[in-house]
Amino acid sequence: MSIEVPGTEPTKPNIPSTAFLPMLTPDDLELPIPKFHQIINKFPQTNFLTFKKEKTYPEQKINQDKQKLDAMKKKFDDKVREADTALEICLLQGILEEEWLGGNAAASRAHDFDDVFRQTDCVVSFPVFKKEEDEKPSQYIFLGIDATTATDRKTIKTKNDKITSRLEHSDVAEIDYAYVLDRVYDTKFLGKLKLPLVVINIPPEHTIQLQKIFVKDEQGQKRTPEEEKFAEAMGTHIFIEITRQLITQAVYLISKKLKIDIKNTKFANKAKIENNPLEALRDLHKFFQDKRNKKLLDPQMRTHELKKAAANLEMYKNLIAEFENEAQVRF
Repeated sequence: MSIEVPGTEPTKPNIPSTAFLPMLTPDDLELPIPKFHQIINKFPQTNFLTFKKEKTYPEQKINQDKQKLDAMKKKFDDKVREADTALEICLLQGILEEEWLGGNAAASRAHDFDDVFRQTDCVVSFPVFKKEEDEKPSQYIFLGIDATTATDRKTIKTKNDKITSRLEHSDVAEIDYAYVLDRVYDTKFLGKLKLPLVVINIPPEHTIQLQKIFVKDEQGQKRTPEEEKFAEAMGTHIFIEITRQLITQAVYLISKKLKIDIKNTKFANKAKIENNPLEALRDLHKFFQDKRNKKLLDPQMRTHELKKAAANLEMYKNLIAEFENEAQVRF
């Protein structure tokens, strides 16, 4: 039986309205958006050959994974895949060009294998520096995004149930073929990677509007005020939705897995998370900063299960700090 994790039920339809934008035509809903392929080409996916050259895994494993992926792809609905890919590209464009998750965020497409078998479409990374004067990051904070244009609640619930199931075992998502390249700091990461995962659900008509806006950008055309407003509102929605899910997942690990009594805290209140996630974000950030709570992340004298929960909570702590810093700037 699936346990209830407050806030991981399907996302409420509170995304920005498209009523003030030009109406979509039947062709918009059925045919590819002209010139959008130019934006897709900006975000190439790595292939298995990259990992063979880098000798990340034994060649036998890579070949087996390729065969497994090829067999699964034959079962796909191409239209659904195309719509989800369009949203994925829009998210990457928004994160990198619009700074939807802040100026420090970098993002890349996940490998097809991780898209299909690990529920991860995009990998977002945030550099962490020990000292301000350091030229290269000492580490990165990672976040996975599962992007979907599904309109039925069952699909979204299934995706969120997978996240809940991992949390039940004190775990987060893991991808096999991470290829995170940060050209700014000349660093890269390859191979297995554990990372918190969130589900971003944007309906097809909203995704198409974003596609049209980004194509105009690519062609050097000026956005209308309505398009500017919509793109900004979408960025805010996505930032807040990711925030809400990260808080919910962190609260679950603290209360259910580490057995810490937080029921009287603002950030553990379901209504607060749903209705005022930025306030809950601030309160959770303060909770993590409180030295009295340092024991939460201390793996000493713990069972294997507790050690795993504490280690994964460290990822949420770092992401919460990153999002709180951005929220202070933006809101």
